[in-house]
Amino acid sequence: MNNTYQFKKGDIVRTNKTCGDAKPGVNYTIGYRQGGTTPYIYIDSREVCSCTEDWILISKANSLTQTNMLEKFKQSLLKEPQKSFRKAGITNGDNMLTSDGNAIFMSYLLEKFGADFKTEVVDPLLTEETTEKKA
Repeated sequence: MNNTYQFKKGDIVRTNKTCGDAKPGVNYTIGYRQGGTTPYIYIDSREVCSCTEDWILISKANSLTQTNMLEKFKQSLLKEPQKSFRKAGITNGDNMLTSDGNAIFMSYLLEKFGADFKTEVVDPLLTEETTEKKA
């Protein structure tokens, strides 16, 4: 199906298989390297997939005005803190953490709960590891 359509920058696609960090059922935007001819799915400004045979075209680049209006409408329905998360790139349009958002959130959790995590999880693991080495 996709071999009959040459993907253009800005096209919206879904992949039907996991490809790099791209997951099935999620919309992605197509981009190209500067001067390149191979289309890529981009996540957080980085190339993650070029498996065009697994892509399903959702929206052509010239119909992005309609997509942008739909995105603006979805954004208007969001409540805080989801609205800020989305605007900052922490979550995507499906309210899932982006890869950068995941790294930021995990760092935040470790900073906030690091002392408890060390006491309740890390110390027992280290104790167990030390005991195994002595045996």
